[in-house]
Amino acid sequence: MLTPERFEALREEFLTHEARIPVWKRGEYSPNVDILQTFRKKAELSGFPAEAILAYNSLRLVRRIVRAVETGKYAWAWETEDGEGLKQCIADARNYLLLLAACLEAEKDSVMFDDLDLITDVLPDYALGRRRGLTDEETERRARAALTWAINRILDREGEQV
Repeated sequence: MLTPERFEALREEFLTHEARIPVWKRGEYSPNVDILQTFRKKAELSGFPAEAILAYNSLRLVRRIVRAVETGKYAWAWETEDGEGLKQCIADARNYLLLLAACLEAEKDSVMFDDLDLITDVLPDYALGRRRGLTDEETERRARAALTWAINRILDREGEQV
C-alpha cells in the first residue's frame, strides 16, 4: 500500500532530481541561452524537426523503462555502478517530455512572430480615444507608439532566445 504521504515524498524526490538534471546536463546539451540549441542543431543536421527528435528521445526512454519493468531487470535507484538507475531513466523521460513541450511552445511563438509581417496597418479606436479625452491625432500617435513598443518587446524577447 502506498499512502498519500509516501506518494507525496516520492513526488517531491522526483521533482527535486528532475530540477537538477537539466542544470547538470545543460553544459552537455545547451550551454548558452537557448535551452533547445542542441536539438535545433540536431534538427539542422538530420533534416528532422527538433520536436520529432525530442519525441523520439522521449519514446526511446519510455521503451527502456517498459523493457526494464517487463524483465524485472532494473535497480530502483538514481544511480548504479553501471550508470543510471530506473529512477533516473524515468526522470530523464519526464524532462525530455518537458523539453518537447518547450520546443512546441517556441515553435508556436515563432509562427506568431513570423506572422507579424502580415500586419500592414493598425486602426486606432478613435471612439475610445475620445472617451479618454484625446484628439483623433493623439489617439493615432499613442496607438502607433503602443504598437511600436509591443513589437520592440517581442523583438527583445526573440533576441534573448537566440
